[in-house]
Amino acid sequence: MHMLISGHVDGRLIAGAVRHFDIDTVHGSSNDGGSAALRTMVRHLRAADCVGITPDGPEGPAMRASLGVVAVARLSGAAVVPLSYATQKRRILGTWDRFHLALPMSRGIFIWGEPVEVTRDCDEAQMEACRVLVEERLNALTTEADRRMGHDAVAPGTMTRKALRALRRVDQSR
Repeated sequence: MHMLISGHVDGRLIAGAVRHFDIDTVHGSSNDGGSAALRTMVRHLRAADCVGITPDGPEGPAMRASLGVVAVARLSGAAVVPLSYATQKRRILGTWDRFHLALPMSRGIFIWGEPVEVTRDCDEAQMEACRVLVEERLNALTTEADRRMGHDAVAPGTMTRKALRALRRVDQSR
């Protein structure tokens, strides 16, 4: 398993955590090292390895899929299998992506849905339709996982990382 994770500080923390589960890291994001990461992920998929991508990208908004996951699927010929999780005990952080921090000694669930097939010859409109389908399936799975763990759904975000930072700067200047 190979997971696309940002090379920034928060990404390095996540990379250290997933390493304990024998998950390798592909460093990159749409902001930094994206094309090299894309090529690496396509190479892994063509070798029949699994690749994990957080589809809302490094800047958000949260729970809004970017075209990157669809582009990887198109180039590699691999389907996108939407997967989500929830835990009983958790903390939803006040970050732009509303990061779900699983608390120790908590039960949890992983659920996955129907694969989204992306043909190699799809045009921009078809890629957008696939992106929307991936987003809808992921959000539905997340809602279901939360429900099974006894939580209300976390609403998709409308705020980007940049907007949250600006809001915090205004609050700090008051």
